[in-house]
Amino acid sequence: MAWLFVAASGAAESLEFATLKENEAIVIGYSSQGCFHSVERKYVLRGSARATLAVYELSSAGMNFEDQYRGPQHLLFRIKLSPREVQGLDAYRSYLGAMSPGSCTTVEDIAFGYYRNDVKIGEERFRDASCALRIYRQKGKIVRDQESRPYGMSEEIYNKIVTPALIEARGMEKIEVEPDEEE
Repeated sequence: MAWLFVAASGAAESLEFATLKENEAIVIGYSSQGCFHSVERKYVLRGSARATLAVYELSSAGMNFEDQYRGPQHLLFRIKLSPREVQGLDAYRSYLGAMSPGSCTTVEDIAFGYYRNDVKIGEERFRDASCALRIYRQKGKIVRDQESRPYGMSEEIYNKIVTPALIEARGMEKIEVEPDEEE
C-alpha cells in the first residue's frame, strides 16, 4: 500500500547509503541475465552505527523485475561493511544514473527501494547492458579493469565504485573486514 502513496503523491525520496539513519533502509533488487548465467539477489542495508548488508538469494520460479525485492526467499548471510564500501555503494548508484544503457548481451536490472520506518518512500530503477563495469574480486582482492573503464569516467571515480556483488563475494570468501586501502 505504501507504494501507492509514493506514486500518487509524487513526493518520492531517495536516501544515501553513507547517511542512513537507524529508522531507514535501502533495499536493492538485482537481476543479471546473460548467455550463460542468471542471478537474482536482494540486498538490504539498514541504517545503524555499523552498516551491515543482508544478502538474500531469490527464488527464480515466476520471478520478474517488478517483484524483484518483495520478499526474501533465503538469507545467505549478513556482512559488516567498511566505510569505504558504504561510500562505494553511493558511487555505484551514481554510476548507474549517469551511464547509458548499452547493448551487451548481459543485462543487469537494479532497483533501489528507499524505506523509512518500514514504509517505502521512493525508488529508482536502472538497466545496465553496457558490460562496462568490470570490477570483481580475485584471491581476496578487488580487481578493477582500468582499460574497460567507461568512457569519460575518471580513474578516481571508477576506483570508488563498490557493487553489492563485490561485497557478496567478500562474504562468500569469509573475509570479515574489507581493508581500507587496496594493495
